[in-house]
Amino acid sequence: MKINISIFVMILLLSYNYAVTAQEELFALNPLEGRQVFKNKGCQNCHAIRGQGGKVAMDLGRNEYYGNAFDLAADLWNHSPIMQEVMAEMNIKRPVFEEDEMKQLMLYLYYLRYLNKTGNVLKGKKLLSEKGCYNCHKVRDIGNEIGPRLDKLPTHVSPLFMAQTMWNHGPEMADKMHELNLPWPKFENDDIVDLTNYLRILRKDAQPEEMYTNPGNPQKGKELIKSKGCLNCHTVQGQGSEIAIDLTEIEFNRNVTEMAGLLWNHGERMLVSMKKKKIAWPKFKDEEMGDLISYLYYLDFMESGGNVGRGEELFDNKGCASCHNTKAKTETAGPAISEFESLTSPVKLTQIMWNHAPDMEIKMKKMELDWPELTKNDIEDIYNFLSARKVLTGKN
Repeated sequence: MKINISIFVMILLLSYNYAVTAQEELFALNPLEGRQVFKNKGCQNCHAIRGQGGKVAMDLGRNEYYGNAFDLAADLWNHSPIMQEVMAEMNIKRPVFEEDEMKQLMLYLYYLRYLNKTGNVLKGKKLLSEKGCYNCHKVRDIGNEIGPRLDKLPTHVSPLFMAQTMWNHGPEMADKMHELNLPWPKFENDDIVDLTNYLRILRKDAQPEEMYTNPGNPQKGKELIKSKGCLNCHTVQGQGSEIAIDLTEIEFNRNVTEMAGLLWNHGERMLVSMKKKKIAWPKFKDEEMGDLISYLYYLDFMESGGNVGRGEELFDNKGCASCHNTKAKTETAGPAISEFESLTSPVKLTQIMWNHAPDMEIKMKKMELDWPELTKNDIEDIYNFLSARKVLTGKN
C-alpha cells in the first residue's frame, strides 16, 4: 500500500480522532467494573489478584504489570496457545469477549498497578529523618513545631491526601526551607505510602488495615488540567504551551502515590518558574489531585507510536497475509481484512485477536505453521496499518 504525503497526513489526523474518541469513552468507565468480568469469564480459575483466585498462573495483583493496551494485547496473544492447552487440561471452556467486556477487563488489569501498596512502616519511620521532616514537624518527642505535628493525623488519612496536603502548602514550605537553608525533599517509589502508614499507626486508636485509593475521575481530571493552569506551561494532546514538557510524552507507569511524588518533586522548579511569571500556585481540594493523576495515568493506555509502513511489512512477515488477504475477492484460510469489524481502538483489535485465536491455532497446525509471536511494537504497527486501510477505504 503506497501512500503519498497528503494521504499520510490525512491518516494521521483521522487516526488521531479515532484514538481521542475511544479514549473519551474509556474516561467514562470505572476501571473496577472489570473485576466482575475477570470473575465471570473464569480468569480467576488460574490467576489470583493479591492472593484471591487460582494458583495455576501468576498473581496479577502482586506481579506488577507495566504496559499499556498494546502490551496487554501482545501478552494475551503470545500466551494464547499455552493458555488454551491449560484450559483444555482443566476442562475449562475458553471465554469469548464482547468489545465492552474486553475493554473493562483490560482497564482493570491496567489499573491494578495504580493501586496503593500497603507500605512499609519501618521504612516510613526512617524517612522522617532522611527527608528532614523533623526540622519543621514534631513526632512524639522528636522534632520542631514550626509546622503542624505529624503524630496527630486521622487514622483514615490516605497517602494521596497526604501528598495533596503537602502540595497545597508547597509555597509556604518552600519559603521556610529557604529561610532555614534546607533542601527540597524528594520522594521516590513508595516513600509517601511508607511515610503515611508509619504516621497513621502513631495514633492509639489506629487499626492495621490495607489502604486503597479512589481511582479518581479522568473526565474531571481533564477539566482540572485546564482550570488549574497546567496548560500555561505544558502541552497535553496538542493543547497548551510548550514552555515545559508535553505531558503525553511521559510514561506514567507508576502507582498513584508514586505519580503524586513526581508532581511534588517537580514542585520546586514549578514554584521558581511560576513566581517569575506571576502565576498563582494551583491548589487541590477533595479528590482533585486523584482526578488529575488518573487523567494523566490513562493518557498512555491507548497511546500509539506505531508505523503504517512497518505494520504492512509485519502483516506479511508474520504470516498474517498468508491467511488474511487485503482483497476480499481472494480466497484465503481466514477472512480478508476488508471483512473485519471496525477497528476503533487497540481494545477492539485485542478482542478480535482473542476470539479468533483458537480457530487460528487449529488452522495453523494443519498448515504446519508456527504461532507468530508479537511484541508490543509489532501490534502497534499492525494496528496502525489496519487503521490506515480503514481511513483510506472506509473499511478495515
